[in-house]
Amino acid sequence: MPEATSVETVRRFEAAWRAADLQAVYGLMTDDILYHNMPRDPIHGLDAVKRYVDAYVERFGRLLSVDWDIKSTAVNGNTVFIERISRLSWENGHRTACPIVGVFEVRDGKIASWRDYFDKGTFDA
Repeated sequence: MPEATSVETVRRFEAAWRAADLQAVYGLMTDDILYHNMPRDPIHGLDAVKRYVDAYVERFGRLLSVDWDIKSTAVNGNTVFIERISRLSWENGHRTACPIVGVFEVRDGKIASWRDYFDKGTFDA
């Protein structure tokens, strides 16, 4: 099977989030991934990302739904820029809607770097 393009990889990543399938999300990341929510410190490595995301999910209870309302996409080589509104719904009733620009670097069909730029005050609202 031919290797997926960078955009296809990011679209699969988006679909895994929409399905709230964290195992599929993790399966699309390289072992040495760099994940950086810009208002926070960067996280290095898949195991550290899993701990971070799992702890975040536990904070609000089970993740019920994720919707990426994509406004625009741009590609430069293996780098994909996604402007989106991320909407998350949690088991405990918590809801968020946050404008985000995500920058994804893809290597060998997996995400090697994921940087999200957003206003933390908007996300926590």
